[in-house]
Amino acid sequence: MTNHDITKTGNQIFFLGLSLMILGVLAIITPFIAGSMVVIILGIIIVLAGISSIVNSSKSNEKIYLIVLGLIKIICGVLIISHPILGLAFLTLLLAFYFIIEGVWKIIMSIQYRNYSIWVWLFLTGIISLLLGVMIWMQWPGSSLWIIGFLLGINLIFTGLTFSLFSKEYLK
Repeated sequence: MTNHDITKTGNQIFFLGLSLMILGVLAIITPFIAGSMVVIILGIIIVLAGISSIVNSSKSNEKIYLIVLGLIKIICGVLIISHPILGLAFLTLLLAFYFIIEGVWKIIMSIQYRNYSIWVWLFLTGIISLLLGVMIWMQWPGSSLWIIGFLLGINLIFTGLTFSLFSKEYLK
């Protein structure tokens, strides 16, 4: 790679990071819209997976199974797309349960690893995950209107920051 190529790639990585940070801020400012977009994109992916199942059924010995599965996926995806608020509520509930289960698992694992100095951090992240899950669940369904978009925004900001910082290392 020439210096020009390296500089160009570094700049592209930087602007990707900057774009992600801007999208993250927008997601935090408008968490309901960002969360709804996540649900709609998820619905589209499920519809596409259903279409793929049906298309690929011709190559399988279990054609009927794949066609039925594909139709179920398409119906579910269309329902999610046509009712994003319900999809957002369900996704939020799943997220709450995920954080609760993850928190309990980390706490249990930290006890098993208490001979290592890192066990305290594992325990603390377990407590944070557990509390976050309980907080989301206790505020559900109201938390559905903001939590997915807010968490997406936080993720985009830190991912963008990471890319931007990496671009400076890349250019060295």
